[in-house]
Amino acid sequence: MCLPFQFSANPRLLLRILLVPAFLCLVSAVADSSPPGRPHDFAEWDRLIRKELDGTLAGGYAYEILQNGRVVASDQRGFARAPREKVSPSVPMTLFKPAPMASVSKTITAVAMLRLWEEKKGGFSLDDPFWPYVKRLAPHPDPEVTKITIRQLLKHQSGFGKTADLTSHEDLSALLKRPLVRRPGRKFEYLDNNYYIARVVLEQIARESYPRYVRNHVLRPMGITQMKTCCEPHAPMCGYGEADDQSKPGYPFAWDCTRWAGGAGWYGSVDDMARFMHGLRDGNVLSGQAKQILFTDALGFDWEEPGFGKGGDWVFDDNVQEGEVHTAVCYFPDGIEAAMVINAAYAQGPLELLEDTWKQSLVRTGKRASGKRLHPANS
Repeated sequence: MCLPFQFSANPRLLLRILLVPAFLCLVSAVADSSPPGRPHDFAEWDRLIRKELDGTLAGGYAYEILQNGRVVASDQRGFARAPREKVSPSVPMTLFKPAPMASVSKTITAVAMLRLWEEKKGGFSLDDPFWPYVKRLAPHPDPEVTKITIRQLLKHQSGFGKTADLTSHEDLSALLKRPLVRRPGRKFEYLDNNYYIARVVLEQIARESYPRYVRNHVLRPMGITQMKTCCEPHAPMCGYGEADDQSKPGYPFAWDCTRWAGGAGWYGSVDDMARFMHGLRDGNVLSGQAKQILFTDALGFDWEEPGFGKGGDWVFDDNVQEGEVHTAVCYFPDGIEAAMVINAAYAQGPLELLEDTWKQSLVRTGKRASGKRLHPANS
């Protein structure tokens, strides 16, 4: 089995190695602990979210909170498609309406990579350079590119510069020929292309398409059957701008992302997103060891402490149509998972709203918590 560290005879390194398992156990305990009793006032969750959002959005919102796999709070308000839409107007927002998940897709991709790592029983390591797995598709990389590991892709520490999003193997080959802007592992820089490359690596190792692998090996074991890499064919959710600007129709984000999904591109309902986070906790897809790796490096997440969360944002404006969709999933350390979608301009973002609401409900029962943001929610 491939471990995330290697043995060394150096005494100082040996001490670090001995401490790593204890640290990983602590991460697992924090991630999966479920203290007894009901530390949250879930009616307060509803009050705080409604106070923040009601009457302020051009579209609508929906959220769902699970505790130990059971829905303890949820709401759905406003419109997935506003009354002013010329086609399929006045479609209500619901917990089961598919939304473009944007960068929440990265969490799915990170979980899928760890699922594959477990299935291959050490057949590859996250610390392997990624290029040997894609060399058939990109045979002439820059020499420094060949040093980037799979883990560095998932941690946004690849060293690639910002370029247009990759959507094909030809795009991939062209990117890998370019010099890096920094040495791998040196600095965090959030790039969707890191996760497109991870998608391609997964396909080459699994010998299966990325969407099919995710559906069969990750989503279905969680009981999720409606997440897709394309929008629903009839009346897809629209995104909207500011509430005081009713002059433009919404933007439907009606795409088929099957060829390039990975860093973005999945569509799923609030209920499915919440179930995904609970499926991550219950152990049906990832073992305790795989979850330790996922949480230790916060792979596919935006922040850690008091839990782990991921936000996603789509924003579009071409002076004819305008729209925003914001999504978030949260994995809190007390058996609580949360998911939310807002299909309108909202400055704070649903990820921070859910985190703040979790904290405020804990404060009301005498508990206090603080969060450390790894980096802002990214689209």
